[in-house]
Formats: sequence, C-alpha cells, structure tokens
Amino acid sequence: MMRKRPLPGSERPIKSTGSSSSGTYHNKMKKLAFFMLALALVAPPCAVEAFGIATPSRPQHHQVESSTTRAKTSLASGALAPPAQHMEWLHRQDDLERRSQRKARLQQPQKKQVLPLTLFGTEVPTASCNSTSSSSTAKEAWAASFTTVEALRDTFGRNKNAFWGDLDASTTRRLYKTLLPRALLELYHCEGASSEDLAPLAYRARVAAKKYARERSEVPARVAASLFDGWRQFCKYGRFQSSGMSYPQLWEKYATQIMEEDDFENEQDLTSKVCYKILEKSCETNQKVDSLFLTDQQDLQEITLKLEQDVYDLLDNEPEDVNMWAIRRYQILRTLLRIRRQMEGRSYTEHDDNAAMQAVLEDAAQQ
Repeated sequence: MMRKRPLPGSERPIKSTGSSSSGTYHNKMKKLAFFMLALALVAPPCAVEAFGIATPSRPQHHQVESSTTRAKTSLASGALAPPAQHMEWLHRQDDLERRSQRKARLQQPQKKQVLPLTLFGTEVPTASCNSTSSSSTAKEAWAASFTTVEALRDTFGRNKNAFWGDLDASTTRRLYKTLLPRALLELYHCEGASSEDLAPLAYRARVAAKKYARERSEVPARVAASLFDGWRQFCKYGRFQSSGMSYPQLWEKYATQIMEEDDFENEQDLTSKVCYKILEKSCETNQKVDSLFLTDQQDLQEITLKLEQDVYDLLDNEPEDVNMWAIRRYQILRTLLRIRRQMEGRSYTEHDDNAAMQAVLEDAAQQ
C-alpha cells in the first residue's frame, strides 16, 4: 500500500533523542511549578513553609496607619524575648542550684525537720514585703527557700524509695498543687513587689515543684508525666523538653497572645502584662489531669485556702503583741501539719498540736 506523501510545509520535524528528553524535562518543570503555585494558594502554612514557599498576600484596601499602630508594630519585633535581667537572674539561680546539688552529694543529708520553720522564719521577715529598699534581699532569700529542689527536700522530706518512688499518682498530684499557691503567696500580696519581680520567681517555683513532685512519685506516673510534657513540647517546638516550656518560650507565648489581642499601650505596659500572665498561670494546673487523679480533693483544698488566708493576714497586718504573733504562727504551723498529714494519708492527732506549739516556743526562745 502506497503511503501518501505529505504536503509541503506540513511535515513534522523528526525529533532526536536529546530533544525528546529536553521536552519531557520542561513539561515536568511546568507541572512542578503549577503544583507549587497551587500549593502556595491552598495549602496550610505548615506545608507551605516545608516547601519554602511564601504565601502570596491577598490584596487589601489601602488604609492610613495611625501613629499608635506603627509604634506598636515597631516594638512588637523585640517584645517576644524576656528582659535581660530576668534571664541573668534565672541563669544565676541555675548556677546556685547546681552548686547546692554538688554540695549535697558530698555531704550527708541533714535530718528532716518536723516543721518547715524556714517558711516563716527570720530568713524572710514580713517587714521586707512592705519595704522597697530590701525587696531584693527578700527576693533572694525567698528564692533560696522555695525555687530549688534541694530546698523543697529539706522542707517536705526526701524520697524514701530512690528506685520506685514513695508517693502514688494521686498523692503526687496533691503535693504538686499544694506547692504552687504556697510558693507564690508570700510575695504576691506584698505591696512593694511588682509583677516584673515575681514572674521569674513564679516560673522557678513551678519548675522546682514539678521536679520535686516527680522525684517523689512512683516510676509509672513519673515516666507518664515526663512523656506527656516532652511530647507536647516536641509538637510545638520540635524539641523533647520533659520539664515543660522554657522561660523564653513562655514569654513569647504570652507576649504573642497579648499583642494579638492588642491589649497594651506601650512597651512597659506589655512587659507588665506578660509578667502578670506568667505569675497568674504559674498557679494553675491542667484540669483534665486533675480530674484523673484527684477525686477526693475537697478537704485538701479547704486546708490550703485556710493556709493562704492565714499567711495573707500575717503579711497584711503584723500583730504588735508578741503573744498574738505566737498564736498566729501556731495556727499557720498547725495548718501546714494538716496539709502534710493529708499528703501522707494520715490523720491529724493531738501529738501534732504539741509539735506545733513546741516549734513556736523554740522559735520564741531563739528570738
């Protein structure tokens, strides 16, 4: 069969192997470019960032920016980092804690006190709360008593079972919740203390309470809590942090929330609100986790609220009479013993009353 001869000008050029591969390559590149453009338009931000594509901005109406908006935008760039003095203080406290840990390893642990006398001892006088000049001394003294794991060991005792732990999950959760409000209350109600001073203290107190509670807890609860915190931070920041968020991460989180709400006037106002947010959230715990382990916590909550009220009355109105002062100390120490017996699963007895009175008498004799 005869093949028809093509008309002049209608012949298709014969493609070589090289030109064929080149055309295929260009077609693939066109498809890839089209796919990347579609991805940039419809994909979520996480997928867009993974491919290194910037999402095109949608056209907006031209608006005249006010001077207040420009000022807030300019300070927002540097507001996501905590103040330098906060980080310096936290680093200094970390160094002091490492030194105390090394010292504790070399020395024999001291005998545990019957009562946490350092809570309301002469190391942290109540007069310093109302005195701005001595606020720095009170801050350092308070930090030495409540923001390190070693100090909490001296106050509430050490782990009696180093391998397995000596507190079950429910008791550990009660211990953790009890430490949080008490660790913040002494300086929170002081007139001379500001949120900027209390924010790093609150963060350190919460971290120390978390570490101490996990140290006392049994192995299954300890591992579960560490995995829960670590996985949550890994999903957010890409790092496994079993102790929770760092101070810069916490600062960035709350600063971003406040800036998104546009609820600040200037840089100082933004800093104060972030510090107050850190202080406020340091007293709160996960309600879902609490509901799993705390089913009969009403008695402990009432005792803790009574302790908070006693401490607030002591700081707000210092009795002038020595006898009234001793009575107030006796009431506070008795409340602390009730908390301690509740965590240990034991009942409060007459012997505990005698121990509290003996501690007050010994303290009065030393003064």
